[in-house]
Amino acid sequence: DVYIEMSPFFEADHLETPLLMYHGAKDNNSGTFLIQSERMIQALTGLGKKAVLYVYPFESHGPRCLETYFDLWARWLAFFDKYVKNPQPEKKKEEAK
Repeated sequence: DVYIEMSPFFEADHLETPLLMYHGAKDNNSGTFLIQSERMIQALTGLGKKAVLYVYPFESHGPRCLETYFDLWARWLAFFDKYVKNPQPEKKKEEAK
């Protein structure tokens, strides 16, 4: 019951802001399995939320490779520029027509 109460998966419908996630495919940290991140992204996108997951195939729980850091920083900056620094108002379906 405690795990269910603490799980962000069951709060996906309450998330209102875009979410950027990354995960190492070789994450061996107990309790942070890749499938959990994949399910969270599926839950969010299934609800029409803006969410993206980047999986780094050769990384564990934290980045180790310099190239991964460069990629992460580039993605973070692009995400912040789009959703934090210059957020675009949501278009309603009627306005998009």
